[in-house]
Amino acid sequence: AIAPIIASGSAVVAEVNGEILGFGAILDLGGVGSIGPIATRVDAEGRGVGTAVVGALVQRAKDSGWESVRLMRATYQSRAARLYERFGFVARATFEALRGVPSGDPSRHATLARPAVAQDVPICVALSRLHLGFDRGSEIERSIEEGFALVVEGCDGPRSYSAGLGFLGHTVARDVTDFEMLVRAARSFGGLGYLCPTESGLADSLKARGVHSTAGYELMVRGSWIRPEPIYCPSIRG
Repeated sequence: AIAPIIASGSAVVAEVNGEILGFGAILDLGGVGSIGPIATRVDAEGRGVGTAVVGALVQRAKDSGWESVRLMRATYQSRAARLYERFGFVARATFEALRGVPSGDPSRHATLARPAVAQDVPICVALSRLHLGFDRGSEIERSIEEGFALVVEGCDGPRSYSAGLGFLGHTVARDVTDFEMLVRAARSFGGLGYLCPTESGLADSLKARGVHSTAGYELMVRGSWIRPEPIYCPSIRG
């Protein structure tokens, strides 16, 4: 996964005397910068490697003219949080990585979800702009090509969508019922699972019905940010 990032010119490395001590990447999510992954060698701790990498990535975001930059931090990484805060990042939302399908009557939640097709892209893009504040069309198109994208059909076309229920996908659902339709229709849950918001109580509700929590995450944002109104499960990129 790292080689394409390097080839795209979106990566930076921290190098001392020809030796690489750290690595970081920043990607363009439709006019919003997404930082990650970031990695530093264990034996380089305390030498300012992480600071240099994050600083270089933030400068790239400034040079690109992005008004917002975001990253997803594992909640146990408290030292990393302090580093990001020094560069102006603010904690905006918390999530749990979940795997599995909640117990209950599947017939109540399976009738309107279907695989997304190319004709759905304009409406899904409009939903991403309305609820997230930026265009995630390229991610939606890629998810359709890979066979992971889903929509919940409304009277006038898709009203909720998922560009993959997993670490590399994101989901925008009108309500809990639509979200459960998408979860039940998913082919698989990539990575550690789908990132479910904790503030709404949805994650606790799903865990109470047999869904397994694998890890906790915090979304940190530098610059502008719109709190999504519907149910929003971000990708690991934010």
